[in-house]
Amino acid sequence: MRYYFIYVAEVRNQKPEPLTYAHNSELAVGTLVLVPYGNKHVVGFVDSETNQPDFKTKEIYKVFDFGVLPSQLRQLHSWMCR
Repeated sequence: MRYYFIYVAEVRNQKPEPLTYAHNSELAVGTLVLVPYGNKHVVGFVDSETNQPDFKTKEIYKVFDFGVLPSQLRQLHSWMCR
């Protein structure tokens, strides 16, 4: 199992840092995914791979095959989170 930091597009998530999710295969930075958040699924993108955390993680529900989010959009997201 691999672990990833995922930024989610959810109004209720007010934290500037990504959430941790698990997936059984390698995912590229910028990959768009669907993850569980509360009682629904929300879109997010892979920020980076990380080590297995000390807490239980939920698994990524779906990996979209659109390609990856361009680095310019990831940089804009990072700037907007400051």
